[in-house]
Amino acid sequence: MKIDNSIKRYQNNNYTTLTNFLRAHNFNNSKNAYNNVRLSNKNIVNWSKALNSIMHQTNYSIQLYRGLDIDLSNKTELINKSFTSCTKDIRIAKNYVKHANNNDRTIIEFNLPPHIKRYNLKPRNNDDEQEVLIQRNTKFINIKFKKMYNNHNVYTADIIRYYKHKNHSNVENKSLDNRLKNLTLNSNNERSNFGNN
Repeated sequence: MKIDNSIKRYQNNNYTTLTNFLRAHNFNNSKNAYNNVRLSNKNIVNWSKALNSIMHQTNYSIQLYRGLDIDLSNKTELINKSFTSCTKDIRIAKNYVKHANNNDRTIIEFNLPPHIKRYNLKPRNNDDEQEVLIQRNTKFINIKFKKMYNNHNVYTADIIRYYKHKNHSNVENKSLDNRLKNLTLNSNNERSNFGNN
């Protein structure tokens, strides 16, 4: 799939097909994983690969917001297996929260570190969404309530890469989780220990 077509398809509200597939299958870009996907889903896989190809690192951090219809009052972590759509404007994030329940009106405020890949989407239809698409397989950690904003619960969080647990013991998996949390603010260590995605 061409890059321009993959971006247009994502921005034209077709992203739910892609995100639901990635969340269900935890697809990666390996050849074996691709070959195991049913033929009917390979166009979705190609779409994912096209979006993966435009993701890039930067040399700066940026503050972003993500609006969600989810209650985070009892959560400290949130895994994003698919691409994560965010905005530079908290007012835009608020517009993406539609749920009627007050506890579910949530905005996550976070700094995106340089080593996590992203792509700045161009505005469409003369809007000023300032949308940033973040690479697949990330994880919000250290989620904490910050304030209320126009009847929305604003939480702060850190974002790290998410590495799917291998066939390790529970003790090894907990150890890996702790290492990832400790590396949140040290991108050089994260790259040297876990490699680039």
